[in-house]
Amino acid sequence: MFVHICCFLLATSNLYCLTVLDKLFLGSKGDSITWNLRGNQTELSILEKNDSEITLLEKPADDEPHMYHIQRDHSTQERGFIPTLLRLKLTPIPEKAKRRAGPPPMPGELDVRSIWNPQIIVNDKSYFLPCSAFAVQWPSDGSDLAGKRGTLYYAPPPGTPAFPYWIEIETAPNPVHIRTIRSHAGI
Repeated sequence: MFVHICCFLLATSNLYCLTVLDKLFLGSKGDSITWNLRGNQTELSILEKNDSEITLLEKPADDEPHMYHIQRDHSTQERGFIPTLLRLKLTPIPEKAKRRAGPPPMPGELDVRSIWNPQIIVNDKSYFLPCSAFAVQWPSDGSDLAGKRGTLYYAPPPGTPAFPYWIEIETAPNPVHIRTIRSHAGI
C-alpha cells in the first residue's frame, strides 16, 4: 500500500513539473506552428522525433533557418529564445484564475465574464476552444525577458499538443503577445 501511495504522489507531482519541452514531446513529426510577434513571423516544425531527442526547424521570415537537436533530458545548452522557452517550467492555472474576456465588472458586481481563449488555427480552419493555460517565469538570463512572468495557452485537439498557441509575457508598459497565425498537425 505504501509503495502505491508513493508511486501515485510521484506520478502526480510530475504533472506539475512539466516543461515546454515535455509538451513538445507530445507532438508528432510534421507538426508545425507559425507565430507572429509584432509583424515578424517564425515557423517551428518538428522534423524528427524519437523517445530521447527531437529535431526542430525554426524558420524566421527575416533570417536564416536554424535547426535545434534537443535532448529530452534538457541537456541542451543552446541559448536564445527557443531553447530558453523549451526549458520553462509550466504551472497549470486553475479555471478561477484564468484571464476573462471583456472589461472587468464594477466593484460589488458579480463577474460573469467567460474565460478568454485564443483563436486556434489548424490546417487553415479556425476554432475557439477551451485551452489549457500555464504560468511560466523566464530565467534571469540577462535577456530583455529576464525574470518576467508569462502565460502559455495550449489547445485541445484538433490543435497540436506540442506548441503553445498563445504566449503572453508581462513586460512594461504592455505585455508581449506571440500569437499563432497558422498550424498544421502531422503533415
